[in-house]
Amino acid sequence: MKKKIVILGAGISGLSAAWYLSSKHDVTVIEKESTPGGVLNYARVLKTSRSQDLLQMAKELNLKVNYTTSTTRYLWMNNKLVKFPKRKLLWPLLKEWAVKPCGEEETIWDFACRRFNKDVARYIFDPMVLGIFGGNIKELSVNACFPILKEWEHTHGSLTKAFFKREKQDPSLFSFEGGMQSLTNALMKNIPAKFCFNTEVNDFNIDADAVICSLPFPEIPRAHLTISHVHYAQDLALPKGFGYLVPSCEGEKLLGVIFDSPRQLTVISKEETDVYRKHLQIEQTPKSILVERQSIPQYTLGHQKRVELLQNRSPPNFHLIGNYLSGASVSDCVRIAKECADMLLY
Repeated sequence: MKKKIVILGAGISGLSAAWYLSSKHDVTVIEKESTPGGVLNYARVLKTSRSQDLLQMAKELNLKVNYTTSTTRYLWMNNKLVKFPKRKLLWPLLKEWAVKPCGEEETIWDFACRRFNKDVARYIFDPMVLGIFGGNIKELSVNACFPILKEWEHTHGSLTKAFFKREKQDPSLFSFEGGMQSLTNALMKNIPAKFCFNTEVNDFNIDADAVICSLPFPEIPRAHLTISHVHYAQDLALPKGFGYLVPSCEGEKLLGVIFDSPRQLTVISKEETDVYRKHLQIEQTPKSILVERQSIPQYTLGHQKRVELLQNRSPPNFHLIGNYLSGASVSDCVRIAKECADMLLY
Protein backbone atom coordinates (compact mmCIF):
# COMPACT_ATOMS: atom_id res chain seq x y z
CA MET A 1 0.00 0.00 0.00
CA LYS A 2 1.36 3.41 -1.00
CA LYS A 3 2.14 5.82 1.79
CA LYS A 4 1.80 9.59 1.65
CA ILE A 5 5.22 10.95 2.52
CA VAL A 6 6.21 14.62 2.83
CA ILE A 7 9.89 15.57 2.72
CA LEU A 8 10.95 18.97 4.06
CA GLY A 9 13.97 20.36 2.23
CA ALA A 10 15.37 19.67 -1.25
CA GLY A 11 19.05 19.58 -0.41
CA ILE A 12 21.04 16.38 -0.95
CA SER A 13 19.43 14.75 2.12
CA GLY A 14 15.86 15.47 1.01
CA LEU A 15 16.55 14.58 -2.63
CA SER A 16 18.19 11.31 -1.59
CA ALA A 17 15.22 10.34 0.57
CA ALA A 18 12.89 11.17 -2.33
CA TRP A 19 15.03 9.07 -4.69
CA TYR A 20 14.80 6.00 -2.46
CA LEU A 21 11.09 6.35 -1.65
CA SER A 22 9.26 7.86 -4.64
CA SER A 23 9.16 4.71 -6.77
CA LYS A 24 6.93 2.98 -4.20
CA HIS A 25 5.23 5.81 -2.34
CA ASP A 26 3.44 9.11 -2.97
CA VAL A 27 6.17 11.64 -2.18
CA THR A 28 5.97 15.45 -1.96
CA VAL A 29 9.11 17.53 -1.44
CA ILE A 30 8.72 21.03 0.02
CA GLU A 31 11.54 23.55 -0.39
CA LYS A 32 11.57 27.20 0.69
CA GLU A 33 14.10 28.21 -1.99
CA SER A 34 13.39 28.45 -5.72
CA THR A 35 15.89 25.74 -6.68
CA PRO A 36 16.98 22.35 -5.29
CA GLY A 37 20.40 21.28 -4.10
CA GLY A 38 20.85 23.44 -1.01
CA VAL A 39 24.56 24.15 -0.53
CA LEU A 40 25.49 21.15 -2.68
CA ASN A 41 25.94 22.89 -6.00
CA TYR A 42 29.68 23.34 -6.10
CA ALA A 43 32.60 21.05 -6.98
CA ARG A 44 33.47 18.40 -4.41
CA VAL A 45 35.99 15.58 -4.23
CA LEU A 46 34.96 12.65 -2.03
CA LYS A 47 36.51 9.51 -0.57
CA THR A 48 35.63 6.37 -2.51
CA SER A 49 35.84 4.10 0.54
CA ARG A 50 33.20 6.11 2.44
CA SER A 51 30.76 6.69 -0.42
CA GLN A 52 29.31 3.33 -1.46
CA ASP A 53 25.66 4.43 -1.22
CA LEU A 54 26.40 7.61 -3.17
CA LEU A 55 28.36 5.75 -5.85
CA GLN A 56 25.55 3.21 -6.23
CA MET A 57 23.08 6.08 -6.62
CA ALA A 58 25.35 7.66 -9.24
CA LYS A 59 25.51 4.35 -11.11
CA GLU A 60 21.72 4.07 -11.19
CA LEU A 61 21.51 7.68 -12.41
CA ASN A 62 24.11 6.99 -15.14
CA LEU A 63 26.40 9.74 -13.88
CA LYS A 64 30.00 9.79 -15.05
CA VAL A 65 32.42 9.48 -12.14
CA ASN A 66 36.04 10.62 -12.34
CA TYR A 67 38.51 8.90 -10.01
CA THR A 68 41.92 10.08 -8.89
CA THR A 69 44.70 8.58 -6.79
CA SER A 70 46.38 11.95 -6.31
CA THR A 71 45.81 12.17 -2.56
CA THR A 72 48.89 14.18 -1.55
CA ARG A 73 47.89 16.97 0.82
CA TYR A 74 49.91 19.94 1.93
CA LEU A 75 49.91 22.29 4.90
CA TRP A 76 50.69 25.99 4.97
CA MET A 77 53.26 26.17 7.76
CA ASN A 78 55.80 28.86 8.58
CA ASN A 79 55.04 30.78 5.37
CA LYS A 80 55.51 27.84 3.00
CA LEU A 81 53.72 24.78 1.64
CA VAL A 82 54.91 21.48 3.09
CA LYS A 83 53.67 17.92 2.82
CA PHE A 84 51.86 16.60 5.88
CA PRO A 85 54.57 16.40 8.55
CA LYS A 86 54.76 12.64 9.08
CA ARG A 87 57.92 12.97 11.18
CA LYS A 88 55.88 14.73 13.86
CA LEU A 89 53.93 11.48 14.21
CA LEU A 90 56.82 9.04 14.66
CA TRP A 91 57.58 9.41 18.39
CA PRO A 92 53.95 10.12 19.41
CA LEU A 93 52.87 6.96 17.56
CA LEU A 94 55.37 4.87 19.49
CA LYS A 95 54.26 6.21 22.88
CA GLU A 96 50.54 6.11 21.94
CA TRP A 97 50.50 2.34 22.50
CA ALA A 98 50.92 2.89 26.24
CA VAL A 99 48.16 5.52 26.67
CA LYS A 100 45.13 4.26 28.58
CA PRO A 101 41.60 4.71 27.14
CA CYS A 102 39.29 7.43 28.47
CA GLY A 103 35.62 6.64 28.94
CA GLU A 104 34.42 10.24 29.06
CA GLU A 105 33.43 12.52 26.19
CA GLU A 106 36.35 14.67 25.05
CA THR A 107 37.05 17.47 22.64
CA ILE A 108 39.17 16.50 19.65
CA TRP A 109 41.97 18.70 21.03
CA ASP A 110 41.98 16.95 24.42
CA PHE A 111 41.83 13.52 22.76
CA ALA A 112 44.73 14.25 20.38
CA CYS A 113 46.87 15.79 23.14
CA ARG A 114 46.19 12.88 25.49
CA ARG A 115 46.94 10.14 23.00
CA PHE A 116 49.70 11.95 21.08
CA ASN A 117 50.87 15.50 21.86
CA LYS A 118 50.11 19.15 21.10
CA ASP A 119 52.07 19.15 17.83
CA VAL A 120 49.96 16.29 16.47
CA ALA A 121 46.82 18.11 17.64
CA ARG A 122 47.92 21.35 15.93
CA TYR A 123 49.33 20.02 12.66
CA ILE A 124 47.45 16.75 12.04
CA PHE A 125 44.07 16.82 13.77
CA ASP A 126 43.37 20.56 13.48
CA PRO A 127 43.74 20.86 9.67
CA MET A 128 41.93 17.55 9.16
CA VAL A 129 38.97 18.83 11.19
CA LEU A 130 39.01 22.22 9.43
CA GLY A 131 38.74 20.36 6.10
CA ILE A 132 35.67 18.44 7.27
CA PHE A 133 33.81 20.63 9.76
CA GLY A 134 35.45 24.05 9.46
CA GLY A 135 35.37 24.23 13.24
CA ASN A 136 37.44 24.53 16.40
CA ILE A 137 38.92 21.25 17.67
CA LYS A 138 38.91 22.68 21.20
CA GLU A 139 35.10 22.74 21.04
CA LEU A 140 34.18 19.78 18.80
CA SER A 141 33.48 16.36 20.33
CA VAL A 142 35.69 13.48 19.21
CA ASN A 143 32.90 11.09 20.27
CA ALA A 144 30.48 12.73 17.81
CA CYS A 145 32.87 13.70 15.00
CA PHE A 146 35.06 10.58 14.96
CA PRO A 147 33.34 7.82 16.95
CA ILE A 148 35.55 5.24 15.22
CA LEU A 149 38.60 6.66 17.06
CA LYS A 150 36.98 6.16 20.47
CA GLU A 151 35.88 2.69 19.37
CA TRP A 152 39.44 1.81 18.31
CA GLU A 153 40.79 3.12 21.59
CA HIS A 154 38.51 0.92 23.67
CA THR A 155 38.53 -2.15 21.42
CA HIS A 156 42.26 -2.29 20.63
CA GLY A 157 43.76 -0.10 23.34
CA SER A 158 45.60 1.90 20.70
CA LEU A 159 44.74 3.77 17.50
CA THR A 160 48.00 2.61 15.97
CA LYS A 161 47.21 -1.07 16.61
CA ALA A 162 43.69 -0.63 15.24
CA PHE A 163 44.96 1.16 12.12
CA PHE A 164 47.29 -1.70 11.20
CA LYS A 165 44.63 -4.35 11.91
CA ARG A 166 41.87 -2.69 9.87
CA GLU A 167 40.86 -3.89 6.42
CA LYS A 168 42.69 -2.20 3.57
CA GLN A 169 40.59 0.62 2.11
CA ASP A 170 40.43 2.10 -1.36
CA PRO A 171 42.57 5.26 -1.11
CA SER A 172 41.15 6.89 -4.24
CA LEU A 173 39.01 10.02 -4.46
CA PHE A 174 36.25 10.80 -6.93
CA SER A 175 34.14 13.60 -8.31
CA PHE A 176 31.25 13.87 -10.75
CA GLU A 177 31.83 15.16 -14.24
CA GLY A 178 30.03 18.49 -14.25
CA GLY A 179 30.40 18.84 -10.47
CA MET A 180 27.75 18.28 -7.85
CA GLN A 181 25.24 20.20 -9.95
CA SER A 182 25.11 17.14 -12.22
CA LEU A 183 23.97 15.00 -9.27
CA THR A 184 21.21 17.49 -8.39
CA ASN A 185 20.10 17.68 -12.03
CA ALA A 186 20.02 13.89 -12.42
CA LEU A 187 18.01 13.41 -9.23
CA MET A 188 15.48 16.06 -10.25
CA LYS A 189 15.12 14.45 -13.68
CA ASN A 190 14.60 10.94 -12.32
CA ILE A 191 12.60 11.38 -9.10
CA PRO A 192 8.85 10.84 -9.73
CA ALA A 193 7.78 13.08 -6.86
CA LYS A 194 5.86 16.33 -6.52
CA PHE A 195 8.08 19.35 -5.80
CA CYS A 196 6.83 22.53 -4.15
CA PHE A 197 9.44 25.30 -4.35
CA ASN A 198 9.23 28.77 -2.76
CA THR A 199 7.21 27.16 0.01
CA GLU A 200 8.10 27.59 3.69
CA VAL A 201 6.75 25.30 6.39
CA ASN A 202 6.06 26.88 9.78
CA ASP A 203 3.82 24.16 11.19
CA PHE A 204 5.06 20.55 11.40
CA ASN A 205 1.51 19.20 11.85
CA ILE A 206 1.36 17.87 8.30
CA ASP A 207 -1.30 15.48 6.99
CA ALA A 208 0.87 12.54 5.89
CA ASP A 209 1.71 8.97 6.83
CA ALA A 210 5.28 10.09 7.39
CA VAL A 211 7.18 13.38 7.42
CA ILE A 212 10.92 13.41 6.75
CA CYS A 213 12.62 16.59 7.89
CA SER A 214 16.04 17.56 6.52
CA LEU A 215 15.84 21.13 7.83
CA PRO A 216 18.46 22.43 10.30
CA PHE A 217 17.53 22.94 13.95
CA PRO A 218 18.71 25.90 16.07
CA GLU A 219 19.80 23.51 18.83
CA ILE A 220 22.76 22.50 16.64
CA PRO A 221 25.37 25.28 16.27
CA ARG A 222 26.84 25.93 12.84
CA ALA A 223 30.05 27.36 11.40
CA HIS A 224 29.61 29.83 8.53
CA LEU A 225 32.16 29.56 5.74
CA THR A 226 32.82 31.24 2.40
CA ILE A 227 33.39 28.97 -0.61
CA SER A 228 35.01 30.64 -3.63
CA HIS A 229 35.26 28.84 -6.96
CA VAL A 230 38.10 30.51 -8.80
CA HIS A 231 38.58 29.92 -12.55
CA TYR A 232 41.65 30.90 -14.56
CA ALA A 233 42.10 31.18 -18.32
CA GLN A 234 45.47 29.41 -18.34
CA ASP A 235 46.91 26.45 -16.41
CA LEU A 236 48.43 27.20 -13.02
CA ALA A 237 51.73 25.78 -11.80
CA LEU A 238 50.18 23.93 -8.87
CA PRO A 239 51.90 21.36 -6.67
CA LYS A 240 50.95 17.80 -7.57
CA GLY A 241 48.28 16.77 -5.12
CA PHE A 242 44.78 17.28 -3.73
CA GLY A 243 45.25 20.72 -2.18
CA TYR A 244 46.36 22.25 1.10
CA LEU A 245 45.03 23.16 4.53
CA VAL A 246 45.97 25.96 6.91
CA PRO A 247 46.29 25.04 10.61
CA SER A 248 44.50 27.41 12.99
CA CYS A 249 47.77 28.33 14.70
CA GLU A 250 48.87 30.09 11.48
CA GLY A 251 46.24 32.78 12.17
CA GLU A 252 44.91 32.96 8.59
CA LYS A 253 41.33 33.64 7.42
CA LEU A 254 41.95 30.90 4.85
CA LEU A 255 41.10 27.32 5.88
CA GLY A 256 42.13 25.46 2.76
CA VAL A 257 42.32 25.23 -1.03
CA ILE A 258 41.28 22.30 -3.26
CA PHE A 259 43.04 21.88 -6.61
CA ASP A 260 39.99 20.99 -8.73
CA SER A 261 41.95 21.21 -11.99
CA PRO A 262 44.99 23.09 -13.36
CA ARG A 263 42.65 26.03 -14.01
CA GLN A 264 40.19 25.82 -11.13
CA LEU A 265 40.52 26.18 -7.35
CA THR A 266 37.98 25.86 -4.57
CA VAL A 267 38.93 28.23 -1.75
CA ILE A 268 37.44 27.65 1.72
CA SER A 269 37.73 30.52 4.18
CA LYS A 270 36.09 32.28 7.10
CA GLU A 271 35.53 35.29 4.86
CA GLU A 272 36.55 36.27 1.33
CA THR A 273 40.33 36.40 0.89
CA ASP A 274 42.86 36.10 -1.93
CA VAL A 275 45.84 35.20 0.27
CA TYR A 276 45.99 31.85 -1.56
CA ARG A 277 47.44 33.74 -4.54
CA LYS A 278 50.46 34.63 -2.43
CA HIS A 279 50.72 31.07 -1.09
CA LEU A 280 50.67 29.56 -4.59
CA GLN A 281 52.56 32.39 -6.29
CA ILE A 282 49.72 33.05 -8.75
CA GLU A 283 50.16 36.18 -10.87
CA GLN A 284 47.24 35.54 -13.25
CA THR A 285 44.04 37.47 -12.73
CA PRO A 286 41.09 35.09 -12.24
CA LYS A 287 38.78 34.70 -15.22
CA SER A 288 35.79 34.35 -12.89
CA ILE A 289 35.01 33.87 -9.19
CA LEU A 290 31.77 32.32 -7.89
CA VAL A 291 31.26 32.90 -4.17
CA GLU A 292 28.88 30.85 -2.05
CA ARG A 293 28.11 30.75 1.66
CA GLN A 294 27.90 27.48 3.53
CA SER A 295 27.03 26.59 7.09
CA ILE A 296 28.35 23.34 8.55
CA PRO A 297 26.88 21.79 11.72
CA GLN A 298 29.25 21.78 14.66
CA TYR A 299 29.32 18.58 16.71
CA THR A 300 30.35 20.27 19.96
CA LEU A 301 30.47 18.54 23.36
CA GLY A 302 27.04 17.10 24.16
CA HIS A 303 26.10 16.80 20.47
CA GLN A 304 24.92 13.19 20.67
CA LYS A 305 22.64 14.02 23.62
CA ARG A 306 21.18 17.00 21.73
CA VAL A 307 20.45 14.81 18.71
CA GLU A 308 18.89 12.15 20.93
CA LEU A 309 16.68 14.82 22.53
CA LEU A 310 15.55 16.07 19.10
CA GLN A 311 14.70 12.53 18.01
CA ASN A 312 12.87 11.67 21.23
CA ARG A 313 10.62 14.73 21.11
CA SER A 314 9.61 14.07 17.49
CA PRO A 315 6.20 12.41 16.83
CA PRO A 316 6.28 8.73 15.74
CA ASN A 317 5.71 9.62 12.07
CA PHE A 318 8.30 12.44 12.06
CA HIS A 319 11.79 11.40 10.93
CA LEU A 320 15.03 13.42 10.99
CA ILE A 321 17.73 13.30 8.34
CA GLY A 322 20.57 15.68 7.50
CA ASN A 323 24.21 16.49 8.03
CA TYR A 324 23.71 17.52 11.67
CA LEU A 325 23.03 13.96 12.86
CA SER A 326 25.99 11.61 12.44
CA GLY A 327 28.11 12.81 9.53
CA ALA A 328 28.59 16.10 7.72
CA SER A 329 29.75 14.91 4.28
CA VAL A 330 27.62 14.46 1.16
CA SER A 331 28.16 10.71 1.43
CA ASP A 332 26.93 10.76 5.03
CA CYS A 333 23.79 12.66 3.98
CA VAL A 334 23.02 9.98 1.38
CA ARG A 335 23.69 7.18 3.88
CA ILE A 336 21.44 8.71 6.56
CA ALA A 337 18.64 9.33 4.02
CA LYS A 338 18.87 5.73 2.80
CA GLU A 339 18.69 4.36 6.37
CA CYS A 340 15.55 6.42 6.96
CA ALA A 341 14.01 5.37 3.64
CA ASP A 342 14.70 1.69 4.33
CA MET A 343 12.56 1.93 7.48
CA LEU A 344 9.64 3.39 5.52
CA LEU A 345 9.75 1.36 2.33
CA TYR A 346 7.63 -1.51 3.61
